[in-house]
Amino acid sequence: MNVTGVRSRSTGLALAAGAAVAVLLLSGCVDQTPSPTHSPGSPGTSASSTPTPTQTASGPPPTPVTIACAKVLTPQQVYDYNPNYVEVASYKPSAGTPGAQVAADQGQVCGWLNETSGVKLEVAIAHPASSELSTLRSGATGSTVQLGGGGIGYFEVAGGVGRIQIFSGAYWIVISSADIAAEGDVDPVAKDVLGNLGAA
Repeated sequence: MNVTGVRSRSTGLALAAGAAVAVLLLSGCVDQTPSPTHSPGSPGTSASSTPTPTQTASGPPPTPVTIACAKVLTPQQVYDYNPNYVEVASYKPSAGTPGAQVAADQGQVCGWLNETSGVKLEVAIAHPASSELSTLRSGATGSTVQLGGGGIGYFEVAGGVGRIQIFSGAYWIVISSADIAAEGDVDPVAKDVLGNLGAA
């Protein structure tokens, strides 16, 4: 073999090795921390980041309640309770009330208006996740009521409005009205609602 060719090849290898070492040394001087990239519509979140428990829902979602108000309390049941009451179409609960919380939990909230006194009767039905249902029940206030139609109720009067929270199976039911001044006033409505819910 030609000695000159061997030397030339050795020199080329040495130069290549030297260049590789130089690249490695230079790369050690550069900050290797990748700059964060942001996905559109998600400010401050890395596009490749894995969601943490704090970024996901805290528990299972509630089950929507779709029973129609005319089946929550039938027109005949409403009439038997008080013939002055008529159903309010597209009824909306007041903000900050249990009815509003039921609506937020994809529950059904129904309202009837006493055309004589202007008082409203509200029946709200939710099917929360079991963990939320336990929290609601442990936080319920008022006197305990054993209901003939099944379930346990917690009755109280606050601000001139009588309200009973009922826990029956997987359901949270709230019935409220200024016409409800005592537990006996709400019994007929509670019994009808529980019966209708069981048949739904």
